[in-house]
Amino acid sequence: MISADTLDNLEVNNLLLFETNMKHYFANKVQSFKGGHLARSLDKWKEITSDSEVLNCVKGLYVEFSTQPTKNLGPKRKHPTSVTHWL
Repeated sequence: MISADTLDNLEVNNLLLFETNMKHYFANKVQSFKGGHLARSLDKWKEITSDSEVLNCVKGLYVEFSTQPTKNLGPKRKHPTSVTHWL
C-alpha cells in the first residue's frame, strides 16, 4: 500500500511538472501571438454567443476621427550594418 506521504509527494511533483510545462506552453503562445486575427473568426464567435458586447470586441473598435488622418512619413529605412553589408 502507498503511504499518504508518498501520494502527497507524487501530487506535488506532478503539480510542479505541470506548472513547468504550462509556463513553456504559454511562453511559446505569447511569442507566436499575432494580433488582429479575432475578426477573422467572427462567424465562429457568433455560433457560441449572441452577446453584442463580445461580438463588438471581436469585430474591433471603431475610431471616429474629426478629420481625415494623413500619413506624413513612411517607415525609416534601416541602413545595412558593416556585418550585413557584405552578405
